[in-house]
Amino acid sequence: MSKRIDLLSVYRKHRRRIRREVNSRLDDQLSRYTRKISEIVGEPVPNKALLTKKDIVSVHKKIDSTVTLAVTTFDVDWENVPSEEIQRKLLDFFDKLLGQFYAVPKGERVLPYLRNEISGILHPRYNSQYQATFYEVSEAAGWLIEQLFKEDRIEEAQSFLSEFMKSNEAFSLAQIYIQSVLPTIRRLGRLESSQLGKREVQSLIRGYELLAGVYEKLCRIIIVMNDARKGKISNRDEVSRRGLASLLKEIRQEPKLAPIASKLSTKIRNSIAHPSYRIYYAKSRIRFPGEAEMTWNQFRKKTNDLSLALVALTVMPFLHLSRLGLPSTERIHYLNAISLLMCPHSRQCDRSLRGLSGPATLSS
Repeated sequence: MSKRIDLLSVYRKHRRRIRREVNSRLDDQLSRYTRKISEIVGEPVPNKALLTKKDIVSVHKKIDSTVTLAVTTFDVDWENVPSEEIQRKLLDFFDKLLGQFYAVPKGERVLPYLRNEISGILHPRYNSQYQATFYEVSEAAGWLIEQLFKEDRIEEAQSFLSEFMKSNEAFSLAQIYIQSVLPTIRRLGRLESSQLGKREVQSLIRGYELLAGVYEKLCRIIIVMNDARKGKISNRDEVSRRGLASLLKEIRQEPKLAPIASKLSTKIRNSIAHPSYRIYYAKSRIRFPGEAEMTWNQFRKKTNDLSLALVALTVMPFLHLSRLGLPSTERIHYLNAISLLMCPHSRQCDRSLRGLSGPATLSS
């Protein structure tokens, strides 16, 4: 009991300083993110376009509430607490923490509800070939993420992604995605119900070339992640120099990942990159060397399939990671992440509380 009083008194003593530090770091992070988003979008983005003053006040309150929740929940003698009690405290903590950010129906617990919601998104029923394309790529990405957890290689994969996200290549990819890929996908949506003519076919060709280039970069990331799954250290420079055909061949060697490789045609991509295709305007057909002659509508379908596969490969791995990363009664190792809050001396507690207001917490 006295230990808990000491811990809470330390927290109360430094609470005002912690709040000031959190406020300062949040404002600094917001300015940095605003500048980065402006560079990616290609035009100025004011701070208020991201967070209003009301939003910022709300974030400050949530961070303060999180510190309070962590201190009051985990101030126990962990060495002498039964494992069932540890599980209950962990689940209660994450349930209350997520409850600050996600609204759920009355009477529902946040953690199980989010798991069910994410599972429903990841495993939908599909009624068309387009939905099947999205589903197949999502399932392939989900298998890879699941295996990384199963083989205890998720930290290596996360380390690679963290390093990649700080690179110039990732920044360039984000610019291409925002400024070119999203407008292209919107344009493909408008072409879906349009009658195709000369201008529309040329638009499809340019769209396929762009989407294929971005999809190729994502395939390189899949190679590195799959190498991590197998315990192999990838040479990123070597992977970046390899040709597309070599990348797709390696992906196909793992049957569970094969759907990812099947959505991109190297023959079409290379034919567009080194103009060697032929359009037959009178017959409304197009021929790519090495591919069977196809109608414009068939080529439109291939381009739409690639766009859906690209979206799935961009978004769904993170949803699978969220689903598998949500704490459960089987994952007691989450205690390691919170163990800093359970120190017996006030100096250690002070460091822990300051750590909660640091850049890692804000950026997450």
